[in-house]
Amino acid sequence: MTAAGTGSRRAIPRERLHGCEPMRRRVPMVRPLIGEEEERAVFEVLDSGRLAQGPVVRAFEAAFAAYCGAAHAVAVSNGTVALHAALRAFGISEGDEVITTPFSYSGTRSAS
Repeated sequence: MTAAGTGSRRAIPRERLHGCEPMRRRVPMVRPLIGEEEERAVFEVLDSGRLAQGPVVRAFEAAFAAYCGAAHAVAVSNGTVALHAALRAFGISEGDEVITTPFSYSGTRSAS
């Protein structure tokens, strides 16, 4: 952290970190919480041999659509694909202006 106008670095007091460790080189985005239930679910899918478009994916899509109050939901492989699909669903294509946050990741740019 740089003190305003001085160009020098100063430490953030530990009491202001609220139990977090000081950031060093990157901004931590998420820390997954994976327990035994999640491990069992993953191994069931792996053991089934259906890693994509299997019954678990269909059940997830149906449950997610119901949760959102939507008629349909589509599971995709990652956030970039989700952004790409959402842009196309709204009719946004090459040449259209899309304004987004500067604090994002490469998928935001790739999808537009």
